[in-house]
Amino acid sequence: MHRRSLFLYIAILLLPVLAFAQRQTPEQYASQYKNMAIREMQRTGIPASITLAQGILESASGNSRLAKKGNNHFGIKCHNWTGRRIFEDDDLRNECFRKYRTADESFIDHSDFLTGKKRYAPLFSLHPKDYRSWAKGLKKAGYATAPDYAHRLISLIERYSLHQYDEISTQKMVEYAEVSPSAKLKNNVSIEKRIRYRNGVPYFIVMEGDTYRSIEQELGLKRKRIAKYNDFEKYKPLVLGEPIYLKKKKKSTPRKYPIHIADGKETLHDIAQRYAIRFKILEERNGMQDVRIPYEGQYILLR
Repeated sequence: MHRRSLFLYIAILLLPVLAFAQRQTPEQYASQYKNMAIREMQRTGIPASITLAQGILESASGNSRLAKKGNNHFGIKCHNWTGRRIFEDDDLRNECFRKYRTADESFIDHSDFLTGKKRYAPLFSLHPKDYRSWAKGLKKAGYATAPDYAHRLISLIERYSLHQYDEISTQKMVEYAEVSPSAKLKNNVSIEKRIRYRNGVPYFIVMEGDTYRSIEQELGLKRKRIAKYNDFEKYKPLVLGEPIYLKKKKKSTPRKYPIHIADGKETLHDIAQRYAIRFKILEERNGMQDVRIPYEGQYILLR
């Protein structure tokens, strides 16, 4: 056998081994996507451990065709989806699944999918660190048909210590974080005295001890109204350091701020909050109804 033919033969034999070696492990998956899961927990209240466990299970740790070709990590089907699509055999042949530009957009859409369906509403009354009840609740609500779905999620969370990311996330979620007596004494400044203005809209920065109840008691604003003013998901917990607007945001920015150059990490909602402008108007102005995270260097029109 010629040397060239021998090398080719060996290469062919090694292909399956190399392909297997390149498969991502659950540990690698959790390490790669933990920050997205933590952010989504702070944005919506869905435990980071649950998000990661579902991602590992639904995407085979990111190795599935849906994850690789469509950036779809949670097996969410098209339904009323108007964005790009990818087709894959599932319960039926050639079923329609949502296709995303990035994995990050898949994580955001997964959260929006759960918060937007009535059948998942009871889950958001659970403590965000109670991953066991969340897993059982997802199965009960019909997220998956597998009879052992809850057990599989719990097993993944405990095997790979995914609950550690719930702990990290809740450290900034003021309603669930443990507040020391010294911190309580430190934050004795009323919300009213902390109000500032951005783009002509009053806001304050969340500190330890602030809750939706304390905001309502001091300012008379209910949680639903705060969510509306800030374009929040209705179950979103308060997070340390974030701005909370107390009136409707503006439709555009002052003339000296015509555009924003995206850094590739911030969401469109982050940008809307930064400039105190309404999310839906910003979304429509830039034709980004199906885009969650603008790419790095993208110009975002603010007015």
